[in-house]
Amino acid sequence: MSFRPIMYQYTAKIKKIGELLKEKRKEKGLDFPQISDVIKVRIEYLKALEEASYDTFASEVQLKGFLNKYAGFLGIPEDKASAMYRREREGLKDERVIRSPVESKTEMGFVLTPSKLVAAVIAGTIIAVLIYIGTQLNEIIKPPNLTVKSPVTLSSGNEGTFTTDSKSVVITGDIEVGATLSVNGTKVTTNNLQKYQIENLNLSKGENKFVLVAESQFGRKSEITLNILLRSSQETVRIDGRIIANKRVDIRITTDGQEIFNSALNAGEPLDFTANSIAEVSSLDLADLSIEVNGEKQETGNSTSQIWEVKNGVIEKR
Repeated sequence: MSFRPIMYQYTAKIKKIGELLKEKRKEKGLDFPQISDVIKVRIEYLKALEEASYDTFASEVQLKGFLNKYAGFLGIPEDKASAMYRREREGLKDERVIRSPVESKTEMGFVLTPSKLVAAVIAGTIIAVLIYIGTQLNEIIKPPNLTVKSPVTLSSGNEGTFTTDSKSVVITGDIEVGATLSVNGTKVTTNNLQKYQIENLNLSKGENKFVLVAESQFGRKSEITLNILLRSSQETVRIDGRIIANKRVDIRITTDGQEIFNSALNAGEPLDFTANSIAEVSSLDLADLSIEVNGEKQETGNSTSQIWEVKNGVIEKR
């Protein structure tokens, strides 16, 4: 008996991380300005993540950091977001081709013989083995999963800072099963579990740097750097600001609820202000002002008002 093989092709579309971000954002009824104000990521970067315009970012580290912040805000697990992004970048395609000989035609020249059937089975087995080897090879060459959940949330390859009044800290997070964990070169026991907890890490006044390294059984490594600032309990944090106008600008400044300046500032003329808890600078020409708070240059954007507030010993921009 002879027959003609008919080919059926099924293509499974893989959802991209940008599509998932956009979907979750719309479900929550949020727009870019709302999200940008909360997670402190520029609107252009949020749009770039949704539109897969990855060339917008200065580096892969910056891209992954913003992706994790955006995904976490929308309730998407960071490991899922990272996996979707990695799969998208690697260009993996989930396609299956199913061949089924369902149409018999006596006039066709192809004849299925036992030898051809055996050859087909052997070829299929070889392909399956190669796929399995490729999967195992990918597991060997990829770095192990590593995250920090507390005192701040960080993913592999990122660096973060945390300020505290406590003289010790506890670090918790997730690590890939089978990987070893070390902190500043000292091995930490994880009992081969996915979650870890490092207790009684004593802090010195000022900056304390902790480098967490996860190493797989194949020698691949992932790293997170956590900087913890120990602030003296008697140390007072205040807002120290300086304004320089690029042209003559009318501005208003209030500190701790009191108006301290409401007039024109000439081009190039510096104006200093200090606040213990809250400070606000308002101007219709805010973009023409160069503002520094505690030595850090501030982005003014297109707003007409900037507010800084001391919360839990940390200066936050609202």
